Amino acid sequence: MSSFRALIGIFLLCPFLAQSSDFNKYLSFVNKAEAMIVKDEHEKACRYFDSALRVWDKPFAVDLHNYLKCANLVERYNDVKVIAGMLVSLGCDLRFFEQPSSLAKFRTTVFWPELLAEYPDRKMKFVKNNDWKIRLLVERIVAQDQFLRAQNPVYTFLKDSIYDNDNDIREMLFEMFKAKFPNEYDYGVFLEDDTTLLPYEPLHLVLLHNYGEFDTSVVHNANTKTHDFTEFLLRSVKMGQMHPQEFAYLNDRSGKFMIGKGYRQADGFLVKIDGKMFFNNFAKEDEIDTNRAQLGLISYEEEGKKAIYMVQRKNKFILFRHMGYIVRMAHLDIPQNLMKIMYTDANVTED
Repeated sequence: MSSFRALIGIFLLCPFLAQSSDFNKYLSFVNKAEAMIVKDEHEKACRYFDSALRVWDKPFAVDLHNYLKCANLVERYNDVKVIAGMLVSLGCDLRFFEQPSSLAKFRTTVFWPELLAEYPDRKMKFVKNNDWKIRLLVERIVAQDQFLRAQNPVYTFLKDSIYDNDNDIREMLFEMFKAKFPNEYDYGVFLEDDTTLLPYEPLHLVLLHNYGEFDTSVVHNANTKTHDFTEFLLRSVKMGQMHPQEFAYLNDRSGKFMIGKGYRQADGFLVKIDGKMFFNNFAKEDEIDTNRAQLGLISYEEEGKKAIYMVQRKNKFILFRHMGYIVRMAHLDIPQNLMKIMYTDANVTED
């Protein structure tokens, strides 16, 4: 039995050992693993992911996904199988592993039939243990949030109905949050398609409309009943129920609820102007990086390196847990002297 498989056994025996300090350690190891991914040092990334899973028994599915990709790239196929089993336990179907061409070699190893043999039991346990009531409620809330907005995305003729609907949704959130901030360990993973994880929790979008002043309260005749979820969301981050990148993004867009100067997680790490990529030349703010560090996030500059990597590579690592890392602009009529002040050429292109 590999050390990694033994590690999983320990988690099954001791599911409640991890505390918030362990979650901070987990984030630190994952941050180091992602830094190695950016450098294409996948073996080192695997070792950091190993360490992360030793200190925290409920890793985010996107981290398991990144670990699986790293292990696959360095041909640690036994670990690929173990991680795949963990993802099945969170609701990933067999298609998630059958379809990607990147896993073709793995599917020729002895570990693929082992995964196939384990799949029915793991899937059945997921079906039995998943909280389908909370999943249906989350799906209902997201659908209710999106339906009217899809009919009138610019908040004109349906704005009153949209805001009345938001008020109803907010009451449902209050009731749900009396227990906890639910995540994939309550309702399973959400997918963009058969082989792509949704990088953020589905309630993320709903919270933008009920917590984020930027998304509602600044438009004409806006809904002013946004609620300050800051304390609850921060507590959810501390308990490992919510990823700090998601909180930072939401809080940055919350307007009057933003903590100090915020986290700069929603500012956009790269700007696309006439097909070229630029960095935003924000003045360095020590408070922002201090805020980020307290939340378990890497510096804004280091986060920018991940954005460049995501632009340059097509291997589909998930390095951002929110709705976007690039501000896209088709054209800006900015004088060259101001361009030099506002932006720095990132020397990268997007295919």
